[in-house]
Amino acid sequence: MRDSLLSDIHWEAYARFERAYLDADTCVQVREAGGRFLQFGLESIAPATIKAMKKGNTPDEYARSLANTTAAGIWNHVFFIVGYPGEPIHHVLPLFRFLTDRGRDVLTVKPTRFQLARRAPLIHSPPEGIEVMPEADWDLFINIPFQYTQSWWCRRCRTELDASAMVMKQGRPKCASCNSWAERWAPLSRKAVDGIYTLSEVLCERHWSHPATSLFPYVARLFLSEEEMTGFADRLPRLRTVDDDALGQALVKVRGALAREAEMIGDIGRIYAQSSLSVPKSFNSYDDFLKHCMAWTDAAAA
Repeated sequence: MRDSLLSDIHWEAYARFERAYLDADTCVQVREAGGRFLQFGLESIAPATIKAMKKGNTPDEYARSLANTTAAGIWNHVFFIVGYPGEPIHHVLPLFRFLTDRGRDVLTVKPTRFQLARRAPLIHSPPEGIEVMPEADWDLFINIPFQYTQSWWCRRCRTELDASAMVMKQGRPKCASCNSWAERWAPLSRKAVDGIYTLSEVLCERHWSHPATSLFPYVARLFLSEEEMTGFADRLPRLRTVDDDALGQALVKVRGALAREAEMIGDIGRIYAQSSLSVPKSFNSYDDFLKHCMAWTDAAAA
């Protein structure tokens, strides 16, 4: 009787990408123990961001864990973060490819904006690249307001300049190395984050399960199999969450951010210089943008 009752219990949980999920048999055991829906915080596949977040995983491990949980009959859900301090927009492009190429193993996906929760450890040691509102002004905020900070940059050297790398001329800073005028620039801005977040929403609405999962509440993942959800998704109309105006504005914002990063960040500029790739003059559609994501990922890996 006890085993019969336990077999009827289905549960869901937020989950880390533990290495246990790299073992297919372990995923089957989780399924047999009632695990039906696991929500993973993938967050990013950029190596520098993974290190900064202390995730302790690799993109290959993410892919294998997602494939194993799907094969075991566990519904997986992936969150990822847009706007993490210090992560250029270019470093988000491979994530679009990752989630597109592995779409059948990622059963649902959702972007989230970087936030500073009141009790988060990052409040006491914020990442570089942001400025947090003084604690006296926090009031009743759950997520503490912050702004992305601007730095002095040299366009010619493609590098950030600290005080020792600049000289003052006529009251303005110049790069001590090449004598070019220094410029104020934010490697990450609200405008760029808004743009890539909107394109992330398009990524989600194009996902194979979106017609069904956009209508069914989360609890449905506890009772519907992938096959059943696929059947619903195939029969339901595809809903648009981003209108043409919002998409057009996002494409302009992101294209501008990519061009600026290619110009100002040396490591990114060198990838373009060493390949046949260049930042397009414009993105006319989401497909144009996705094509550049694919090409950039190949160029960066070469």
